[in-house]
Amino acid sequence: MTPLKKESLKITNNYICKILLLMLRYLIDYFQSTWKVIIMDAKNFVIKPETYADKSGMKTELNINSRAAYNFSKRYFDEFSKAIFVLEVKSEQFRVSDLGIQHRDYLLEMLNDISEEINNQVQQAKNILDENGITDRATYANPPRIEVMVSSPTDHKLIQLIYAFDELCVLGDTLRITDSAKPAEVLKTLENINKKMVDLIYKAERFAKFVIIRHVENINKIRNEQKKKKQAANKETGGAKEAQNGDKGEKGTKTEDASVEGGSSEPSDGSGFQEINE
Repeated sequence: MTPLKKESLKITNNYICKILLLMLRYLIDYFQSTWKVIIMDAKNFVIKPETYADKSGMKTELNINSRAAYNFSKRYFDEFSKAIFVLEVKSEQFRVSDLGIQHRDYLLEMLNDISEEINNQVQQAKNILDENGITDRATYANPPRIEVMVSSPTDHKLIQLIYAFDELCVLGDTLRITDSAKPAEVLKTLENINKKMVDLIYKAERFAKFVIIRHVENINKIRNEQKKKKQAANKETGGAKEAQNGDKGEKGTKTEDASVEGGSSEPSDGSGFQEINE
């Protein structure tokens, strides 16, 4: 009895291992087909311009001083606004609002973290200038002006971030001009902040693409389900027709058999008439 139990246990373990391997293979295939498309191909995925056809907003002029803040606003503000439009508005239309709001909230947390870091850097710069008795601030001969289209409260938060970054740039130039800090240190601080702000924009664009991709996946899923239902309905209809044709075939066979039996007393050719004439 003992060897049988061991053999049975061995078979059971092998069976469980096969099931686990199949499940693992299925999961690998799923992630390769789904997340690879979302994560890797999102970089090359382009949102069509008509997606923003119904985007509205209010024109706002940004009164900034530094060239760095101007360049960031000119290059990235509209991209961020479009991404937020997809996350907040289009996600509702696409019925994936949970995904859109989740990503939007993540961006807000990221934005708040960057804003807090800028505020800390601004305070440190002010403390250094106060210690050196410097009250003046750097000014610019031709301060840039830029007009942006604000479409949501989240856009306003980005504007606040840009103003904070602009203030930090002015303080950085003041530190450099007054020799209150090393230029390399000032530049490194500003580049680090700018890099994080750009990363915020890139994440917003990628999250917007996730929403569009999920929308496309849902549409394809619905179409595939409809296609399967249609194929199943056609199959059932085809089976019913075949059954009807089969019944008709049986009836036709019986009729033919009856005609053969009924006409068996008369020959089908002219030999019978020759016999009668004779």
